Amino acid sequence: MTILSNIRSGSRGHFRRAGRARLGRTIPRIAALTAWMLAIGGCVAPTGPATVRLYDTHAHFFTADTARYPLDVRGAREGEDQLRARIAASPNTPETVLPVWKANGVAGGVAVQYAEAYKSDNRFVLDSGDRFPAKIAVVVILDPLSPGSPAELRRLAREHGVSGVRITGRPDAGGTYGWIDAPSAQALWRVADELKLAVVIMTLPAELSPSALTRIATLAGRFPNARVVLDHIGWAKPGEDLNALHAAIGNRRNVYLKLTTVNLELLERASDDSAGYVRRVVDLFGARRVMWGSDFGRSALSFDRMVHRLEAAEARLTPGEKRQLMYETGHRVFHRK
Repeated sequence: MTILSNIRSGSRGHFRRAGRARLGRTIPRIAALTAWMLAIGGCVAPTGPATVRLYDTHAHFFTADTARYPLDVRGAREGEDQLRARIAASPNTPETVLPVWKANGVAGGVAVQYAEAYKSDNRFVLDSGDRFPAKIAVVVILDPLSPGSPAELRRLAREHGVSGVRITGRPDAGGTYGWIDAPSAQALWRVADELKLAVVIMTLPAELSPSALTRIATLAGRFPNARVVLDHIGWAKPGEDLNALHAAIGNRRNVYLKLTTVNLELLERASDDSAGYVRRVVDLFGARRVMWGSDFGRSALSFDRMVHRLEAAEARLTPGEKRQLMYETGHRVFHRK
C-alpha cells in the first residue's frame, strides 16, 4: 500500500509538473494569438499614457440625473432612444472623466456643452466647471441669433468664468451661413472680443465651406481679441481643402484649429495618411495655432485609444511641435485665468 501510495503520489506530482510546463508554454501562445486577433481587428492596445502631458479641448459631459438635468435629445444622430440609454448606462460626469484624464496624462481640459443631449441648456456643464475649476474649463452653447445671447455670455463669464461660446449650424435655403455674422451674432462676437473669450465654430454638414470661412475670416479681423477656434479643422480634408483653408484664414493669427478624434477617424476611413495630414496642417499654420480635442463622450473609442491614435498621427512632428499641439495651444486658449 505504501509503495502504491508513493507511485500514485509521484504520478500526481509528475502530472502537475507536466501540466505546469504545458501551461507555461500555452500562456504565451494565447497571448500571442490574442495580440494577433486584436491587431487584425485594428484594436491593438496602446502601450501606455501619452509621453507628454495633454490638454483635452473637447470633452462632452452628461449625467444620468435626468430629474435635475432634463435631457433634450431631439434629432440625436445616433437615435434618441439610443442616446438616452447610453447616458443612463455610461454618464460622463467629472467623477468619471477626471480619473480617465489623469490615467492618460491629461492635466485638464474643456467641457464643451453637449448639444445632442441638452441643446443650449448649459446647467450641467456649468455645474461641472464650477465644482472643478482648476481642471475643467467650460464652453457653452448659445443661439447666435437670439438678442439675449450677448448679455447671457457676459453673465456666464462673470458668474461662472466660462472660457468661450460654441456656435453651430447649417446653411439656410440659399446656402449661406448668416448665423455666423448676423447683427445679433456680431453682438455676441463683440462680447467675446471684449472679454477675450473663445468663439468655437462648427459648421454643418461635415465639409469645408468657403462661404463660411469668408465670414469667419472677416469677423476674426474685426474682433482680434476673440479667440476663434474651428472645430474639426473646419472639416478640411487633405490636399486642396487644406490649401483653401490656409488661403482663407492663414493670416488671421487669432484663428485656431482643433484636431479631434473625428478628424483622425475620417482620415482612417478614407485610408489617408494621418501623420502626413497633421504634418501639413502644422506646416501651414504652425503648432501654436493647432490643438487637440478627444471628443470624449461622443466617440465610441476608449480614451487610451484616442491618445494612441493621436500619437501615431504626430509621428512626423518635432518634440516642441507635439508639446504645442498636445498641451500648450489648448491650455493658452481655454484655461481659466
